[in-house]
Amino acid sequence: AYQWGYHEDEVGVAVKESGVPRNELFIQSKIFPEDLGFAATKRAVEVSLQRLQLAYLDSMLIHKPHCWEGACSKKPEGTWQDSWRSLQELYRAGKVHAIGICDVDGVLMDSLVEQDVKPHIIQNWMDPFHQDKEIRERCLAEGIQYQGYSTLGPQWVHFRGFSDNPVLTNPTLNAIARAHSATE
Repeated sequence: AYQWGYHEDEVGVAVKESGVPRNELFIQSKIFPEDLGFAATKRAVEVSLQRLQLAYLDSMLIHKPHCWEGACSKKPEGTWQDSWRSLQELYRAGKVHAIGICDVDGVLMDSLVEQDVKPHIIQNWMDPFHQDKEIRERCLAEGIQYQGYSTLGPQWVHFRGFSDNPVLTNPTLNAIARAHSATE
């Protein structure tokens, strides 16, 4: 999802200049919602690989299962299902070593576990006050890696209408952080 500030070109240069062997790195990127669709997803993966200067990605996630007003400047060519078929092909070809999707609810999870290649990774919002327990439990039962995003709580301010981040301002969490010298 280069459009949302994921600077793959800069990451590619940094990886190349780092001298760290490629097999010691885990590089993941995302399909922007405008790039939903079979051919659009294949093109997006190829562009990501070019920007990153890589032969393969460790993981490619569908950033959102749909477009919505304000997020996309054009209608996608297809659906998340079309993109999933494309990712399955890329996975089988070795261009992507793991595939996944973000913002999964129970209904979407039902569809995902029925795919030819079920997701290797589900990435959902999770923080101390938003545990996403149902999806985490289902991932565990299905052998799917769960990745949390917004783990320090910015979702509360940016998308839930809070003026202060309850994770960063919670007295109990702050006391725990201080006790472990894990503040600022």
